[in-house]
Amino acid sequence: MAVGQSVPLYVLVNKFDQQDRNSDDADQVRALISGTLMKGCITPQQIFPVSSMWGYLANRARHELANNGKLPAPEQQRWVEDFAHAALGRRWRHADLADLEHIRHAADQLWEDSLFAQPIQALLHAAYANASLYALRSAAHKLLNYAQQAREYLDFRAHGLNVACEQLRQNIHQVEESLQLLQLNQAQVSGEIKHEIELALTSANHFLRQQQDALNAQLAALFQDDSESLSEIRTRCETLLQTAQNTISRDFTLRFAELESTLCRVLTDVIRPIEQQVKMELSESGFRPGFHFPVFHGVVPHFNTRQLFSEVISRQEATDEQSTRLGVVRETFSRWLNQPDWGRGNEKSPTETVDYSVLQRALSAEVDLYCQQMAKVLAEQVDESVTAGMNTFFAEFASCLTELQTRLRESLALRQQNESVVRLMQQQLQQTVMTHGWIYTDAQLLRDDIQTLFTAERY
Repeated sequence: MAVGQSVPLYVLVNKFDQQDRNSDDADQVRALISGTLMKGCITPQQIFPVSSMWGYLANRARHELANNGKLPAPEQQRWVEDFAHAALGRRWRHADLADLEHIRHAADQLWEDSLFAQPIQALLHAAYANASLYALRSAAHKLLNYAQQAREYLDFRAHGLNVACEQLRQNIHQVEESLQLLQLNQAQVSGEIKHEIELALTSANHFLRQQQDALNAQLAALFQDDSESLSEIRTRCETLLQTAQNTISRDFTLRFAELESTLCRVLTDVIRPIEQQVKMELSESGFRPGFHFPVFHGVVPHFNTRQLFSEVISRQEATDEQSTRLGVVRETFSRWLNQPDWGRGNEKSPTETVDYSVLQRALSAEVDLYCQQMAKVLAEQVDESVTAGMNTFFAEFASCLTELQTRLRESLALRQQNESVVRLMQQQLQQTVMTHGWIYTDAQLLRDDIQTLFTAERY
């Protein structure tokens, strides 16, 4: 998950007003999301079942009562009818809206039923009250990060003053060779990674074509039965398309997780000799560069079945083949005056017709378009992600080696000074390291104190 450990994460589960006696209660919903969906990454106490509709209606009603002293007429603003239905029940009457105290009490109860009070108190109020603590904790972590970097730099420079000049020259030369080897390996590994991508895309496209053929065959079999109603066909088509989409998405997730693992192994095998060589030659300095491997993100298009069904159902009017100019004028005026019966005479009323063959062709075209989009997304997203990730990986590793080489050259330049300058620099470094140790310890204590305050706020 792209959330830091110090960032509090909360989940709001909407539409809890649709719960019935067969639905899970609040505790069961929290346990399901915490244990199954979030894999234990969030505690049940950070999950809040809510009803945004009830919260909106309650707040809207309280706002109108506070500003205008009454609710608008339901005929003018339809939300009032929704509020009355939710707060007063299905048998509400217009006279009930005149009892302001009763309406105000009903709005407060509806707000309580929306369950929004608890997350607002936990999230907004707590965040506002602890804003200074959040800022202070962020500053403490930044200070620790800078202190860690400063300690590595000071330790390296202090050790560099105790290394012979010839040894420093040898280390600089070895780092230069490592940089050249890195560039050579980058050119070689690019071809291997490209080959792995081509194999993965070929396999994925083959699987995609199989799913496309199977789905079109299922749709064709579905439309052979003319006895089913449109609603039944709609439901079965949506089920087929959603199942196919889930199957494709799940398969691609597994395929490209394996591809990511393979590419990480390839990059690790290439970098490990260089890393081991650098560590072996500079183990006493304590310098250790960081390594970052590519991360792949999948983008999956979705079927839009509801819009598709709306488009293939055509509204047609059965009219005479020859329309007179007078009939057209009457029809125009009837639309303007909102009188559909004017000017129709013996014409038939509008009817909705569904051509199942058109619907089947449209669904097949949607499936084909979906598969084309998937193939295009795979070719673009995977290749771009891998290329960008690999370039970033090698650039960061080369930056580590370049920085290491720069520090070695700085140490060599100081080491070549006369002994008095070297001794003075050693004394200054010792004093700086001592001062830095105090700063680092204070930063750790500050971080621990802030964490203690956060823990106390929770209880």
